[in-house]
Amino acid sequence: MVVLHPLPSGLKTYVVSDAGATEVAPEVAWFGAFDVIQVCGRVDPVLVRNFRAASLAPVVFTSRSNAKALDRLGTRPPALERNSKQDSLVGLANAVVACSNAEAEELRLDYPQFAEKISFIHNALDPGLLSAIGRVDVGSRGTTEPAFAFVGRLRTHKGILDLLNVCEGLWQEGLAFRFKIAGGHTHQGESVVQSLLARTLRLWPNWLEMHKWSDDPAQVASVYRSVHCVISPSRYEPFGLVAVEALAAGCYVIASDAGGLRETLTGLSCATTYVRGDEDALRHEVRRFVLGPLWTVMDTQRCEHWIRSRFAADRMAARYLELYSKLIGDISSKCGL
Repeated sequence: MVVLHPLPSGLKTYVVSDAGATEVAPEVAWFGAFDVIQVCGRVDPVLVRNFRAASLAPVVFTSRSNAKALDRLGTRPPALERNSKQDSLVGLANAVVACSNAEAEELRLDYPQFAEKISFIHNALDPGLLSAIGRVDVGSRGTTEPAFAFVGRLRTHKGILDLLNVCEGLWQEGLAFRFKIAGGHTHQGESVVQSLLARTLRLWPNWLEMHKWSDDPAQVASVYRSVHCVISPSRYEPFGLVAVEALAAGCYVIASDAGGLRETLTGLSCATTYVRGDEDALRHEVRRFVLGPLWTVMDTQRCEHWIRSRFAADRMAARYLELYSKLIGDISSKCGL
């Protein structure tokens, strides 16, 4: 996907995302018309080298994936000779922007020689989703039992196995609560997830609901608005956008302390974290929420307003503009422009 993205300041950025970017290689001379080249996802470093050769515009690599996968993102096609990490996007970029301080720290550990170019800018809430959520009314969740949701990919590293095990154990104890899963299709390599999910749906059809994954803000908002608490049990999480969205929708959040979740949620009265991968700790938090008065009297509006302000899209855009301006200024100074 290639997107021409005009910025409010008048700066023009050329955004290249994932493998489809290689389709624009013949147009490399056209890159000179842009102020910033922003690279996201799985982009061939050979293409990034072409950017650098054709334009003085700084290249900004925005990492959206596991820091440990950056070597794979930076690997040249097998037919081409690879020169270790010098061919990685981290090495080629003028700046590397992680989505959380936790991810930035991992990157610095993996690439100490490039540590000074690595920073972080938090992800932002989608204005379209906020509009779809509208005014938060915690008292209109439409259920007489506490209702939970898991939103996201049905992958092992997202902690879905931990969560299904915990829910089944609590239902066996006789606890009454509803659980919605709004997730994408399970990956073909995730047979254990597929098997456990099918068994749980068969045994607990009255308590477990499956919702088809959708990028439509209205459908995502409807899930958040129908539950009291969203659970993010990730084993690995660079940022934790689902938790932020849930708080903005007036939901309580139970989350692991993985990566960006800990720095986002620590200290909030409307969220609690536990040690990632610890099913006993997760079970304790879910049980506490169900049995305690929390879900009937919770007041998440203060968190909602704070979250919406801290992770506002215009705030993120301002930080990117600041970074872009600095990089352009540095390059202009070096070139005597």
